[in-house]
Amino acid sequence: MPIVIVVDGLDEAEPEAAGSGGRGLPLGLPESLPDGVYVVATSRFGIDRALHAVRNPADWLQIEVEGADNLDDMRRFIQDVTSPEGGDARLVKALADAGVEAGWFRTAVAQACGGVWIYLRYVLDEIRDGTGHPRSVGDLPGDLAGFYAEQVERWRGAGEDETAQRRWEQVWLPLLGILGAARAPLTVAELARFARLPSAEPVRVFVEETARAFLNRRDDDPDGALRYALRHQSLRDLLTGNIPVRPDLQGQARVLTAQVQAAHRQITSALTPPGEPGARNWEELAGPYACQHLAAHAAACGELDTLASDPGFLLTADPGAVLAQRANLRTPDGERALAAFDLSLHGWEAATPATRLDRLDRLAVNAARVQATALAAACTIAGGEWPVSWAAWTGQGHRRLARHGRVRAVALGRAGDREVIVSGSDDGTMRVWDAVTGAPAGEPQAGHDGPVRAVAIGRAGDREVIVSGSDDGTVRVWDAVTGAPAGEPLTGHHNWVSAVAIGRAGDRDIIVSGSDDKTVRVWDAVTGAPVGEPLTGHAFLVSAVAIGRAGDRDILISGSADGTVRVWDAVTGAPAGEPQAGHDDPVSAVAIGRAGDREVIVSGSDDQTVRVWDAVTGAPVCRALAGSVRFSCGQIEAISSGQLIEVAARPGGNMPVCQHERT
Repeated sequence: MPIVIVVDGLDEAEPEAAGSGGRGLPLGLPESLPDGVYVVATSRFGIDRALHAVRNPADWLQIEVEGADNLDDMRRFIQDVTSPEGGDARLVKALADAGVEAGWFRTAVAQACGGVWIYLRYVLDEIRDGTGHPRSVGDLPGDLAGFYAEQVERWRGAGEDETAQRRWEQVWLPLLGILGAARAPLTVAELARFARLPSAEPVRVFVEETARAFLNRRDDDPDGALRYALRHQSLRDLLTGNIPVRPDLQGQARVLTAQVQAAHRQITSALTPPGEPGARNWEELAGPYACQHLAAHAAACGELDTLASDPGFLLTADPGAVLAQRANLRTPDGERALAAFDLSLHGWEAATPATRLDRLDRLAVNAARVQATALAAACTIAGGEWPVSWAAWTGQGHRRLARHGRVRAVALGRAGDREVIVSGSDDGTMRVWDAVTGAPAGEPQAGHDGPVRAVAIGRAGDREVIVSGSDDGTVRVWDAVTGAPAGEPLTGHHNWVSAVAIGRAGDRDIIVSGSDDKTVRVWDAVTGAPVGEPLTGHAFLVSAVAIGRAGDRDILISGSADGTVRVWDAVTGAPAGEPQAGHDDPVSAVAIGRAGDREVIVSGSDDQTVRVWDAVTGAPVCRALAGSVRFSCGQIEAISSGQLIEVAARPGGNMPVCQHERT
């Protein structure tokens, strides 16, 4: 028997903490579902990745607010709840006591709410609870923003009422700002603390009486305290200025938006221990809310750069939550500090409080490497076992992900609403990683019977897919969001598949594969069907393929162990010119892109050169780029190839002297 899980408003559920071993999905939802388990959920478009994990976006059913079906559903619902036979008894009684004819009420409230269900819920709740009169539905604003604006004016009180104005300015407005800025439900004590109120009693009155209809109340706090959050995202949108309002409401909207901005500063201040970076006591003050959400609040008020130079914050906060705010940094110092943090995260989750100094030492080394001087100094203040004077490093920041055999291929792309890294390995599996946090995005994808030599990520029709090629001679396609196979393996090669690419040719998405059988094959990315005959011409194995554009046509590029680069018309499969010869050894990599005002092809070879060709004419663009790298290092922990040297001193020792010379 199938299991069906129904979730309304999934976009408003709290995500699972990324550092807790989950994938950041709400309600504990997995990234893929067992056979026979179905999730039916509603969500606003563009909010989070929750629905991407449980449904292909192409299969979503969009509910139009003013669509005939939605309006009919609302009218039937209103009819049912106001019916004397089996309706809502309190609502029916309220209509009868007010002497309001049910037919008129049904028509008026349906017209006023216009298909917006949360608007209808607010109106019916007020009438049911006696705070609103049934006849007032004839005078309701024509949109939800107007309805909220009326509520705000009611909370504010009459201008001549000085007591009401003081209460509004000192209590109600600050609390609205905190609720608008909050990233998770808060207790009465937290609301009072963040709003800087001396007593919790006015907070209790506001959340339990004044604004109760607009709040969700949760009782699942481990300490038994009730927690409160805005009931619907639409109210938060009004408070933060994310929905348009009528001209006469713009002044009020500016006041609310400014208050939410102030709330971000207040929350950041409340969650940040006193003192200077490196000397703050984060262990006593940083609870779960701070660990998960302080970075977002600090980013919203421009304080993230300062916090990024505090090692105590970096040691305490959830790494994924911090790195998710990286684009909001405003200063070079902040960017360098988070680069040092990113470099330090290998094995970070496995650490325990007992290894805090090990983390701090690692952070100090990397801060020196990237010249994050403020963070390096704060690490010394925080109690590092030894100060770091300098560390030699060139190149870009990197983090090592968990190993899964010899990695043969990597690709970077997008899956749903997040960036991912894909890797293929000799262990026959393909793994997907969150490109921001480095956390695994689901289980390893197994299916090949041999090493995975090539991976690519791109779009096939209306969904993102991952393509893999293996020594088993097959090409496999996977849904990039769910990890499920997208169809049967693509078969046809007679030897291992050493290269894959995905792109567009004419009016369809295609997959290209190169093999040790000396051929290049083209497949329809949506159906998996072969497109034309195999492309032949190479004398030895095809080790690299790419898809791109040259002038006014789509082309395929292939590199081979025969030392040549070949260009093919991506639509017809015909050769586009003569083979490009120049390398003295096998070509191991090719790419196509734009350089200045022309398209170029780039190839790399075992002859230690990189060559650049005009993609339209095939002529060499410049002389071959040649060189080798020589390293001369003292004590080192690891070296990765190319321009990057990773070094780390042992506690109690001196930093190794490292030189990096290019000849």
